[in-house]
Parts: sequence; C-alpha cells; structure tokens
Amino acid sequence: MAQKKIVKKTTKPKVDAKTKKADTSAKTSKKSAENEEQTATPPISYIVWVLVFAAIGLLIFLSMIVNIVSHFNGETALLGYITEPIMGLFGICTPAIGAYSLAYAYFCFKYRNDLPTKNAKGVLLILNLVFLLGTLHLINTLWVDVPVNPKDLWASGIHWQGCGLIGGYLGWFLSKLLHKSIGLIFGLLVYFVCLIFFCGGSPLDVLKSFGKRINCFFRYIVSKTKQSFAKRAEEKAEEKSKHVQHTSTKPAEDQKKISYSAKEEQKPFLKEEKTEEPTNVSTYPKERTENYVTGSIYDAPIRKETSKEKTEEESSEIGEKVKNKFGFKMGREARDDGTAEVPTDDVSFEPDSKIEEEPIAITGEQTEIVPTDSIETPVYITPPMDLLKAGDEETSFNSAEVEQKKRILLETLEAFRVKADVVNISCGPTITRYEIEPEIGVSVKSIEKLGKDLALRLAAKSLRIEAPIPGKCAVGIEVSNNDRLTVKLRDILDSPIFKEHKSKLFCCLGVDVAGNAVYLDIPKMPHLLIAGATGMGKSVCLNCLIVSLLYRATPEEVRLILIDPKKVEFSHYADIPHLLAPVVTNINKCAGTLNWAVAEMERRYDIFEAHSLRNLEEYQAQTADDPEAERLASIVIVIDELADLMMQAKAEVETSICRLAQKARAAGMYLILGTQRPSVDVITGLIKANIPSRISLAVSSQVDSRTILDSAGAENLLDKGDILYAPAGARKALRVQGAFISTKELNSVCEFVRSNSKPQYDPDVVKNINTATENYGKSKKGKSDEDGGSTADTKDLELMIAALEVGFEQGTVSTSYIQRRLSFGYAKAARVVDMLQQHGFVSAPDPVNKLRKIIISPQELAELKMNGAISKKDNEESE
Repeated sequence: MAQKKIVKKTTKPKVDAKTKKADTSAKTSKKSAENEEQTATPPISYIVWVLVFAAIGLLIFLSMIVNIVSHFNGETALLGYITEPIMGLFGICTPAIGAYSLAYAYFCFKYRNDLPTKNAKGVLLILNLVFLLGTLHLINTLWVDVPVNPKDLWASGIHWQGCGLIGGYLGWFLSKLLHKSIGLIFGLLVYFVCLIFFCGGSPLDVLKSFGKRINCFFRYIVSKTKQSFAKRAEEKAEEKSKHVQHTSTKPAEDQKKISYSAKEEQKPFLKEEKTEEPTNVSTYPKERTENYVTGSIYDAPIRKETSKEKTEEESSEIGEKVKNKFGFKMGREARDDGTAEVPTDDVSFEPDSKIEEEPIAITGEQTEIVPTDSIETPVYITPPMDLLKAGDEETSFNSAEVEQKKRILLETLEAFRVKADVVNISCGPTITRYEIEPEIGVSVKSIEKLGKDLALRLAAKSLRIEAPIPGKCAVGIEVSNNDRLTVKLRDILDSPIFKEHKSKLFCCLGVDVAGNAVYLDIPKMPHLLIAGATGMGKSVCLNCLIVSLLYRATPEEVRLILIDPKKVEFSHYADIPHLLAPVVTNINKCAGTLNWAVAEMERRYDIFEAHSLRNLEEYQAQTADDPEAERLASIVIVIDELADLMMQAKAEVETSICRLAQKARAAGMYLILGTQRPSVDVITGLIKANIPSRISLAVSSQVDSRTILDSAGAENLLDKGDILYAPAGARKALRVQGAFISTKELNSVCEFVRSNSKPQYDPDVVKNINTATENYGKSKKGKSDEDGGSTADTKDLELMIAALEVGFEQGTVSTSYIQRRLSFGYAKAARVVDMLQQHGFVSAPDPVNKLRKIIISPQELAELKMNGAISKKDNEESE
C-alpha cells in the first residue's frame, strides 16, 4: 500500500503555474460563453408559456371591454361570450385573473434563466389568487348565510354579485375550517403576506417601517403639544411683562414737575378736555399707553410718531389751549430748553384732585417715558428671535433619489462580493447615511476599501465610510445630497432644549445626520479647537457660538475676550456689554492679553484658596447672599486666527495657552481657538494635549485631518459648514451640519444689544492688559538686543550642543578637534568654539596647547538640550 501511494505521488504530473492559469481562464471563458448563449437563446417552452399567459390576460381584458360596450349598445359580440364562463368561475375577480396572467407572463420572461425564482413567483401568485377569492366571498356573505349551490354561485358570478363558482367553494372551505370571522382574518393575513413576498419584500421589514411611521407620528404629536405649551407660556409671560411695563409707565405720586415740549401734539389732552366726565390721573390715556406698550416683551418700545408739519400748523392753537388749561408758559415764554415748571396744585384732570406725575419728556417726533431707575441700573435685554431668519418649515427629501442610491449601493457591494443589507437610512440636511449590516464573515475592511468605487458608482461629491457606527452593528456610508439644505441658527436657538438648559454657556452647533440639533456645553468641554481650510465656515461657526452666548447669558454672568489678529472678523462685536475689554487686534496686545488671563486665573485661585473652595460654581453659591463679595463671572476667550499669533509670538502664546488649558477650567475661564492653517507648527503637540474637544471643517489632506482629530476623515467633508465634532471623551467624531448666521443677522443682533446696553469695560482689566503688553514688549526688545543673552539662536544652539557632546569624550575642546569630528570647516569650527566660550560653556584657551576645558556638567548639558535656555547664573559664574 505504501509503495502504491509513493508511485502515485511520483507519477503525478507537475503543472506549471502559467498552464494552470491558462486552463482556469479557458474554463471561465467557456462558462461565460455558455451563460451568454443561455441568456441570448432561452428555451422555446418558456417563450410559449410567456405568450400563452400574456394572451390569456389580454383576451380577458379585451372581452370585458367588448362586453361593456355591447351592454350599452344592446348587441352582444362574439368576443363578449368568452367573458361569461370566466365570470361564472371567478365572478368579480375576473379582472384580477387577467392582471395575474399578465404578471406571471412578465415574471416568466424576466426569470427565464432562473427556474427556482420563476416557480416561487408562480406559487405565490396562485396562493394570492386563491385567498383573494376566498376572502372576498367571505366578505360578501359575512352577515348573510348563503347556501352553497353551484347554479347560484355560477349565476352570482355572471351578474357580478359574487366570486363565482371557484371563489364560492374556496370561501365555504375557509368558513368550515376556521369559522367565518377567523377565516376572513386568516385569509386577509395570508393574502398580504404572499403579496409582500411576491413583491420581493419581507413582512418583518413592513412591520418595522410601519412601526417607524407610527413612532414618527407620535413624536410629531408630542412635539406639537410641547410647542403649544411653550407658546402658551410665552404668551402668558408676554402678557405679564406688558402688565408690568404698563404699570411702570403710570405717573408716580411723588413727582412735582411735568415737562412739555412746544412742538408736541396734544391730542390726548384735547380729548380729555372734551369729555364730560373727567378721568382720574392714575388711568393713563389709552392711545398713549398703546403707543408705548406694543410688540414683544423683548422688542424695543415702539412709540407713535407725529408729522412735523402738522405739529407746526397746530402749535399756536394747541399752545393757547394748554396754556389756559394748565397755566404755564410755552414757546418763547418758556425756558431755554423749551420746558417750564408747572405748579402741581393747578394741574388737575379731576375736581379736587392734584396731579403728581413722573417726568415726561415730550419731543416733537415721539413720546418717551424715561424711568429714573433704569438709567442707574441698566437691565440687559435679550435680543428677540425676530432678528434671525427661520429656515424652511417643510423640508422634504427626494425618496426616489434615496431609493435609487440604495439600489446602486447594494449592486456595487454585490459586484465586489460583499454581502450586506441596508437596515436604516438617515436623511440629513447635507448628507444621507445608509446603515449597512454585513453578513457574518464579511470583513469591515473590505467595505472601507471600496470608498472610491462607491463614490464613482454613486457619482457623489463626497463619500465617507464610518466603520462601524458606535453602538450599532452596522457600517455607515455617508453620501452627499444633490440638494443641500441650510440650517438656520434660529431653528436651533428657538427650541425647548436650548431655552430650558441650566448652563449659561450652552451653545448651538448645528444638526446631525438624523436631523437632531447638536449643542455643546462649554464647561464640559472645557476648551475647544476649531480648524479648517479657508472658506469652509470657521468664522460662521465662531459667530454662532458667540451669538448663542448673547442669547443665553447676561454680562454679569458671562464676559468675553475677543482676540482678532486679522482685525475684521470680530469687528461686529465692538462695544457690546459682554466684552471685558475692547476687541484685541494688535499682536503685542494679543500676547499681553493672554498673559493677563494667566494672572487673572492665578488671582482667582488665590481667592478660592482663601475661601477654602475648589471652583467658580462653589464660590458663586457661597457668595450669592453676600453683597460685599466680589462677583466673578465666567470668561470665554475666543481667538479667531491662532496661526498669526504663533508666527510672531510662538513661545509666549503657546505657554499662555497651555497654562490656561491646564488650569483655567476651575477658575471659570475657557478657551475657543480657531485657525485656518491646521499644521503642526500652529497646532503643536502641547496645545493638542491640553485641548480635548475639537471641531474640524473640510481640510485639504489627510495629514491635516490627523493633526486636528488624530484620525482621517475631514478631507472628505463638504464645504459650507460640514463639520466633524469630537467632544472630550468621544471615541469617534460626529458628523454635523453647522448652523448658519448671515452678516446682516449678526449686525442686527449686535446693534440691538448695543442700543439697549452700554459697553461695560472693566478699567482695571484694560489697565492690566496694557501693563502686560508693555512688559511683553520690553522683554521681547531686551531679548532681541542682547548679544548672547539667555536664549540662543536655534541653529547656533544645535551646533554648540553637538560640539559639547563630542568634547565630553576627552574633556576638552579645540578648533581642530571639532573640525575633524564634525566635518566642519575651519571658520565654522572656530566660530562654534568662540560661542562656547562666550556663553560660558568652555574656558579660555590654554597658552601652551590651545585646548579649552569644558566647565559645565553632563546634567547641565541635558538641561540645555531639553529647555534650550542658558541661565544667567551660569553666565555670571563663567565671567
């Protein structure tokens, strides 16, 4: 036996690799040729069946049409007689028989090379027809017991009163088997199940889609209910504020003076004079009250304007009437400012009642009541939502486009032998995410590799694969929409989530793939880095965050420091009350401002230490009832272009940013950094390590994406606010379409805030920033003027470190030795030795052998290599 096996192994011919490939290619070509022949020339029997069933269906429909026409003409054609036996058998289901025949003919032709599918479709078609006939007969005879008689069933089918002979017996069988009602339910259920399978679906998918629609409907009802409740609450608050404002405009009893202008229209007073019954002074004229209290509680007071020409024409007549009635001088007889004091005893609208009213300034164009308390303690008024434009209420998606892309996606995956199914589709304003569930045994990497092929087949501008989706057993394929929708900032601001949140630093970001609003809470971040290429929407994103703070917090709660090296991005926010100092545009002041922020952080920590507290929240809670305690607000520092600062003052800016990012959270100070140059020399490793939350817009390369997010993906984003948001602690970034606010809307909001509140700059803060800027300028000038100062040039320092490293081998340094070891020329080696002696690293040359001793230790050399600085103590000792 062993010998036979050995003989078999030795006699087996060796097949060359080329011949094997040729054989396999020949076999595959033969198989493909056979398949082409099969597809090109189907069997004659299939063609016959297709023609037979198509002819039956067309003949039934044609005979029915002829029968209907002959019924109106009164003459029966020969073709009309064909309908009677079919109607006798199937009754009112005769049109269904024709439709089913045509459908089966179509499927016989479509699946002419797929016999199992054709047979399955035929079985489903017959079952569907059988249960259709039975259920229709049960419906027709549900409340009436009809005896099963062949003649009666045949007659009812001919006269369109039943389901004919076959339908009657099928219905009788279901009623005897299960009872009428149960048989009806069972028949309908089987009919719809067969219909679903016949159309290529599954009942489970239908139930899932039906459940989703029910869920969406109930969510819609709940959201509408919440909106109605919120609207009612706003109306009640508006009515309450109107009532308070109306009562505040009523005249006070303790005032002794009334001021009138010579050119004001005195219609309310003339009306008051014509009335028979005098009104009380406490009841304000209706017209005058309505002129002041109109609009929303946040809107500016709308006052009635009067034409100047009309005022001049009636000024003399009205002046005489008012003068006779109230007894005071007007016009030239009045004071220089056009007003005159009125004795309160003579001013009365009612007998035996004195008027005591607060000062009313009546000018020639508008009427304005100025309460004295509001001037002393200005109240911040939140901008109204009307200043922002709302988006389209009805946003419909093209379902046909979505289904077409789904079909292309599945066909492409199947072409590359990736078996998967689409389990969910999420349509967003910018992209549509198809959730693909691969079958067991399919590698996720095999789907990731098909990114470019899928983008080619779908003709997509952008395609991103998220494999896998966090928390789901699926792979997300994000495809850009042909028609993009703009997400307006008002749609996100005007929501119960934003209004009911407790944090004062709660900001709006945008909308995710599923259409849900995305917010960010700055204290939980606690610092944010925003980066992206030019024109991708970085400045709009920063504006949305700042405007969210203006709608969210008062100047007593949140203060802003805006640093704008480009001088044009933050010019809209000049003189708003939230600013702690004017917008910083000078580079030296930018570095000085960051230095002040570090000093302010340390000062706050000293205050917390004195009160035995840990953070700003505990301090605010402890000092809430103490009027003498210092009020500390949260400070948000926003830098629009970090690259400019890093180019001109890299060391100081990077140090200040790192110190603030490490410690400023507990002190209530937060950083938001923006840059359009996401390179490693701008976003350094220290900055990335201390800023955990990041936002990336579209970038030009995968390297820039990894610089921002530590992962690829941002290079596949679209423009106009397409965002990857990676909050602190998140494993994967979230795809978000950023909110949009136009320049006109931004100017309107800032102008409203400025018109209702004056800028509240802190003079101490401005002074300290200027001082820090001066100190920074002096130190920078001193460093540049020093010859061999505390910090050496980078290249010279590298040369000195290399010379010291080779010099430590023998303990001395000389020009010729460095020349040999480092392959330097004589001039370069001599210059390096002179620099070493100048900085105090080596001694003076020995008079005998010209060698120089190294006077620093290896530990000091290691410190020099790490810090790049030379301490003054070493210099003094060397001298």
